[in-house]
Amino acid sequence: MSDKKINWKTLRWLWLLCGITGLFVLHRYLLGNQTVAFYDAGSDTKDQYLMWYSSIVNQLKSGNFSAWDFTNGLGMNAMGHNLTDPFLIPVYILGVLFGTEHLSWYMVYTQVAKIFLAGTFCYFYLSEFKVDERAKLLASYIYAFNGYLMVWGQHYALGTAVVLLPLLLMYIERVLKKRTFSAGLCLISFLIVCCSFYQGYMCMLGGGIYTCMRIWMQEGETIKRKTVLLLTEAGTMLLGVLLAAFRLFPSAAAQVGSSGRVSSDGSLWERIFEGNLIRSAGYYKTILYRMFSSNIQGNGENVFLGKGNYYEASNLFFSTLFIILLFQYLVRIPGQKGSRKSKVLQYISVVIVAVIILVPAASVPFNGFVDDFSRHTFLLMPLFALLCAVSLTEIFREKRLNLPALAATVLFMAAVYWKAYRLFDQLAYQNNAFFLCFSGFVMAASLWAYCSDRMGVQQAGLLLTLALVVNVVSDSSLCYSPRVALTKDHPEYYQETFHSAVDQALSWIDEQEDGFYRVEKDYFSASSCMDSQVQNYRGVSTYNSNASDGIKKMAANLWRMLYNENDSNHMQFQNGIWDSVMGSLCGVRYVLSKSPDLCVVGYELCHQIEDIYIYRNTNSDSIGKFFDKTISEEEYAKKKEKLNTEVFLTDVLIVDQEDEFAVNDSEIEGYEKEKISDILSEGKLKRQYEYNGSENPGPVSLEFQLDPEKLKQYRNLTLEFKLKVSGRTEIQVFFDDCYGHTFVANKITKKCRFSIPTDVSSVKFTVKNLEETMKLSEVEFYGSREETEFSKDAVINIRQTDTDNRLEGEILASGDGMVMLAIPNELGWKVYLDGEEQDVKNGEYGFISFRVEKGEHQLTVAFTAPLLKEGILISLVALAVFLGILFMIRKNKKMIQRER
Repeated sequence: MSDKKINWKTLRWLWLLCGITGLFVLHRYLLGNQTVAFYDAGSDTKDQYLMWYSSIVNQLKSGNFSAWDFTNGLGMNAMGHNLTDPFLIPVYILGVLFGTEHLSWYMVYTQVAKIFLAGTFCYFYLSEFKVDERAKLLASYIYAFNGYLMVWGQHYALGTAVVLLPLLLMYIERVLKKRTFSAGLCLISFLIVCCSFYQGYMCMLGGGIYTCMRIWMQEGETIKRKTVLLLTEAGTMLLGVLLAAFRLFPSAAAQVGSSGRVSSDGSLWERIFEGNLIRSAGYYKTILYRMFSSNIQGNGENVFLGKGNYYEASNLFFSTLFIILLFQYLVRIPGQKGSRKSKVLQYISVVIVAVIILVPAASVPFNGFVDDFSRHTFLLMPLFALLCAVSLTEIFREKRLNLPALAATVLFMAAVYWKAYRLFDQLAYQNNAFFLCFSGFVMAASLWAYCSDRMGVQQAGLLLTLALVVNVVSDSSLCYSPRVALTKDHPEYYQETFHSAVDQALSWIDEQEDGFYRVEKDYFSASSCMDSQVQNYRGVSTYNSNASDGIKKMAANLWRMLYNENDSNHMQFQNGIWDSVMGSLCGVRYVLSKSPDLCVVGYELCHQIEDIYIYRNTNSDSIGKFFDKTISEEEYAKKKEKLNTEVFLTDVLIVDQEDEFAVNDSEIEGYEKEKISDILSEGKLKRQYEYNGSENPGPVSLEFQLDPEKLKQYRNLTLEFKLKVSGRTEIQVFFDDCYGHTFVANKITKKCRFSIPTDVSSVKFTVKNLEETMKLSEVEFYGSREETEFSKDAVINIRQTDTDNRLEGEILASGDGMVMLAIPNELGWKVYLDGEEQDVKNGEYGFISFRVEKGEHQLTVAFTAPLLKEGILISLVALAVFLGILFMIRKNKKMIQRER
């Protein structure tokens, strides 16, 4: 075979193999009725990413693209979105041209593009080494369908880096050879960082380690020359990173500056080493299994023994052929013709890779020193490809095969796949184990037959290729089948979302309002938490892995029911709909419902359009609230168990630290709960109820019969209790015969609070098919004889301008006090009162709050993406440096040519 770098015949064969395999693996998505948005595991594409993409498309179509996105929960810095991923830009364009309805249809084509480009770029990278064309073909083909791309490729935000990484390593190799500045290395670094701040960071860190090892392996070089070479590589990559500063800096600020996910307790040393040096045997068993298949432990079931799930577990599958060649490589290092230093460095490289895979603490630096995720394993895929190409080249050229190692590999492989065959009784998983094992045997036999002269290179190569295709097709197909996927004719997703009366309802509401307001729904159709981004309305529900830390604290302390099950990243309004006071505090003015009789205190029916009933929150006139009393977070934590929360939150603002408006102890006593011990019409109120689903698997009901005469004495009534469930529990709430709502709890203990209409005679809880234990304790009723009302001493009007980046309004206050705006207090927001910038504090744990004096004031609230201007400036400077370097290189070349 030829050693020339690019052989187009090989590439054509590679593309043919990728096309056939891709069509087989994805045929139900390319030609059938399914989309690559799943319900079973990793539902992020359906519930989060498609929603983000829809929001971006909606903003582009309206010509109102904003750095702040009010359709994502209470609001989000849009710089955290996937704005510049080259595989998503065509999807955005298609969405602008044809609408957001079919975005999910287009996603499969981005995956096809990634497969083809991953294989092609890997071939380019391997062409930097003197390896056989057939070896490059097979290694690149495996790379195109490597386990990481097949698994994380479904999570589109995390699939791009594995495609571009081979190009980064290719240009690193070229700089090692040419020892000069490489525009290609600079530009690919720029592109990778533009795609993802998170994985761009990992690529630069991995590329730096790779560069150091490759320079160390250089023979006959002085320390000075190696240092110069290292600085050239590092400087070139750094210039590429700085070229992307316009994207990197604001993206980093969005994800790091306000997110609780990237903050962590403890010192850096504790985060790296405490509890992260070794894990359970199950963790390492999962790693072993994932070397042999991405699907031995299933692709949706919760059977992973290590940390994480189907996506988060280490993604290491690189075909069974890689396992065979890995054993061969390890036993043949001592017999290589290279120097002792080369062999030692190879062993060191193997140890480094093993540590990165096996030691959790070693993964922490790749994940921003926050946690020991296994997402960084994509960095190993090009190295696996290189190992395959080098090992196959030696076998094809020298017919060198270690038979004991081959025999040991076959036995080990048989044991693992036999275990996999027995782990599941589903035919699909058993077939996969069989095909992987059988094709592995055939690959081992073909290599043995060739090296023992029982088969020629053409016959052995063809047999090896066919077996490899079976191997790759089998496991890649199982990554996508059987899966519970969103179908192209899914009635709830498409008809309820894109062909419903919601658009008309939103238009009707918009005609009634001239200020800023939020809308919510007591049901969902497109996403469990983010319908708002598709249907383009402002709500509070969200699924956000990088949610504002302040908003998480607000929900945890004031509106715990907002959480979907026990996940603080999922906030679902319908779980906490009955708390209209918190709805008002967060600016929810309207609720869209499918119920003609929504039994929720504080909401009244105001209009109906087809099957949509529109309810208005009677206590929510503005997202701005005025308070002349405050309490510190520390003091509130001490007092909150005694307080009537509904009344207290309408009068007192919770602030970071005590200030001039702080309430005293006697004032706080006025907000204490008035417990109603004799609220029941018959019998005495029990304070604890326990149920065991294993003993009584049928429906469980708990009903309180209320005394109507007692209720007449109160303006509002609240039921509070502590709920403890050992498994997923769905509870329905009824007021008399009126269905209130359903909320879900899962393996959690938390306080629950329900506002109850004062004109009902019973409250009933029904739990269907309780499978585990449930306990309600500390049950109590309490009420208030006063009407709850926000901003009694001020009028606050807030208007939205043409962009989410800016709000305007007026404040008329009858005295000095604090104004809280239901906007996350994140970096980038500034408040101007009568043209003067105000000091902003945290109110209610996470909202913008500021002091106002008595009188009338003009208000402006503006958002500028943090570090965006600085990033643009740095990018421009880096561009000038980049162009200057290119100019100097070209000038020097011309001078050399003239001298010749």
